[in-house]
Amino acid sequence: MNGFDYVFSLFGLLLGFSLAEMLAGFSRVLGARAHVRIGWLTPLLGLLITTDLISFWSNAWEMHDLIPGGFAALMVAAIIASIYFLAASLVFPRRPADWPDLDDWFLRHRRQVIGGVALANAAMIAGMAAIVPGMFTHIRQGIVPALFYAVAAALMLVSHKRVLIALLVLDLSFYWVFRYL
Repeated sequence: MNGFDYVFSLFGLLLGFSLAEMLAGFSRVLGARAHVRIGWLTPLLGLLITTDLISFWSNAWEMHDLIPGGFAALMVAAIIASIYFLAASLVFPRRPADWPDLDDWFLRHRRQVIGGVALANAAMIAGMAAIVPGMFTHIRQGIVPALFYAVAAALMLVSHKRVLIALLVLDLSFYWVFRYL
């Protein structure tokens, strides 16, 4: 077992719990749809967080030769994955019937969710920069995070629902556009 396998076993487990939390939350909402207006904001946020988790997992795999084993790497992986889990647990309400309009849930919890994901991504970027010399030598490595954080900030500050939907769709499109550039 190399360092990556050692670290990724914990990292993958915790990220898997985050994905399971997203699916369980969406399932609860679907089960309560007769009493709950689902809207677009919360499902789009769920899709965004799920996409970010998968992208994160993919990025970690692409760096498997560079990730060292040991206590420090395990701590960093556990912290990042724990932040993801906490953010994922706030995307959907535990008791959807208590929230007749999920747009209200989104507006109340989006800052914690988006902020958590932004923090997890910042920790990963810092970790990558520490182990990959000259990581930001290609313009793409700087543009992608800059756009991500600009949209994340807008998602935390804007209150107009249509603008929020557009920002969520824009943010989702980044994962596809920049993955295949």
